[in-house]
Amino acid sequence: MKRFRLLIWKLKKNLFDEGARKEKRDLLFSIGLFKAYMSSPLAAFQSISRRINRIKEGGKTSNNAEDNILLLEELKTDLQYIIENKKDSKYQSFKEKLIELGWSGRTKDTRIVVFAERIDTIHYLSENLKKDFELDDDSLKTFHGGLSDMEQQSLVEDFGKKDSKIRILLTSDAGSQGVNLHFYCHIMFNYDIPWSLITLEQRNGRIDRYGQTETPFIHYLIAKSDMEGIKTDFHILENLTKKEEEVYNSLGDAASVFKLYDSKSEEIKVEEAIMEQNEDIFFGFALPDVSDDDLFGGDSDVTTSFVEPEPIVPELSLYASDGDYYQDLIEQLKAERLMEYDEAEFVDATYLEIKNTKELNRVLFDLPKESKPTLNGTYRLSLDKNTVQNAIVEARKQKGEWAKFQILYDLHPVIRFLMTKLEASVDKEVALVARHGKIPIGTAWYVIHGQVSNNLGQSVISDFFAIPMKIAGGLHEKPDSLRDFIQRFAIEQNLLTQQIEEEHLESLRALLPDVIDFAKLMHMDQKQQIKQLEMEKQLAVYVEKLKNWEKSAKDHLELTFSDVPQTGFIKRRIEDEERYVETIISQSSQYFKDLNSLNNEAHLKVIAVFYNL
Repeated sequence: MKRFRLLIWKLKKNLFDEGARKEKRDLLFSIGLFKAYMSSPLAAFQSISRRINRIKEGGKTSNNAEDNILLLEELKTDLQYIIENKKDSKYQSFKEKLIELGWSGRTKDTRIVVFAERIDTIHYLSENLKKDFELDDDSLKTFHGGLSDMEQQSLVEDFGKKDSKIRILLTSDAGSQGVNLHFYCHIMFNYDIPWSLITLEQRNGRIDRYGQTETPFIHYLIAKSDMEGIKTDFHILENLTKKEEEVYNSLGDAASVFKLYDSKSEEIKVEEAIMEQNEDIFFGFALPDVSDDDLFGGDSDVTTSFVEPEPIVPELSLYASDGDYYQDLIEQLKAERLMEYDEAEFVDATYLEIKNTKELNRVLFDLPKESKPTLNGTYRLSLDKNTVQNAIVEARKQKGEWAKFQILYDLHPVIRFLMTKLEASVDKEVALVARHGKIPIGTAWYVIHGQVSNNLGQSVISDFFAIPMKIAGGLHEKPDSLRDFIQRFAIEQNLLTQQIEEEHLESLRALLPDVIDFAKLMHMDQKQQIKQLEMEKQLAVYVEKLKNWEKSAKDHLELTFSDVPQTGFIKRRIEDEERYVETIISQSSQYFKDLNSLNNEAHLKVIAVFYNL
């Protein structure tokens, strides 16, 4: 390993006296090779082998490190020696750590996730671990982007089951985004260190996340050396892990450290730091130290208390509980003969049982097979989170099992199906009318939903309110919020059914044009103007940022090509880069203008009318 480090450093210092342009090219190649070797000797060996084959196929050699056959063959020989004679101290340290943890890959052993960047490294680890720990194909699995979506999903599901035979999962960064690996697993190894804090945070978040029942242990394999130059490289990589831990402990966001918000950009920044031997890469990115004085106001023993009287806006509902709502939904569907009486019922007022009829089974054809009961079997939907959570825990004990209880809420496919049936039973383009004795005599209150969208078609303002009208004509009083209207006239209480005469309906219809005008002028226009001012301020800030970015991009472009001979090819390259910048400016500017535009007319819909005569 020491010989190879010397050769890598030789590459990094190669041809310093032959011009900056050539030096940078060799440095980039040596950095890439160094990164491959930091993953595993096999990853570096395969990278060099592929490069040698390309050179021989193309017949092009040069003094550049990436085209120097003699230098590459020398590196390849050293790597082959390391691999064949098991001189890889990194793997040996990893192996010893597993033994120290009492892990041997047997059924009783805890599960472990190992992250590596290179597919070659994953194969390298797989081959060596199987030999050293006598593992079979069921005990060790590999996860990478080369697997199909179905294969990836099946593997993750298997790993999350209690009866899974998998003891160690070797994964590339394809497993670092949106994959839950924390069920029955709390130990993870970063076999190599990604040169991005964003990627590192994503990796660690696979087992250190909500729902983890054990203390997660995350290990980093970081090489050390006293060799000048290489020593600095290792320090930079070690500082990446320290900074990620610092961000984690402060409940911060790793992306906010470099403020690049892109893993590739962060990798480039780390590459530049290694090329420049800059250990101060994190200088200026330190998280602020917060003292007790900062928190509690200096030397004063008295702190000003602040209590938000309503930290959470209460839900607006006509029902005392969700259970009451779903009970009424089922009863209404049965009353309308849209559901048979034996198809659904509440059990002990705690959960809902719904039969999987032929119609329901056909509509929900795309649900996972395991999640559906057999035909005429029963869906069990519960409002109690603990019941559902316990059912999920039980289901995770065996492969292919699904929770016996599912959460009862409005987005569940079964409930959405029932809601669709209810909506279909109400005629289109009509509003429900109710006669209510607590409303002032001679008035009608129109409940309206108003919505305004931006130029992207996204809803920006969505509001329910009531327009109070005199049935004889004219506005009764100013518009009222739906919440105040419901509370003021006790709409949430049971209402007596009263006869509604056709002439009353005609009078209510005649008021509709005035209702829409009042709703627009006295309510929605005012909300729209206030929101538009807020959005114009956001747009102004964004435009300023866009100008700064444009200047920075053009300055960088000028700097990049300042010392390059202005050949025809280079001029076309510059023109292409300038057009690219202008395209981003144009598209981003238009997108944000559309995003923050409220020039569209409000869409108004009458939901219901309450009146009294």
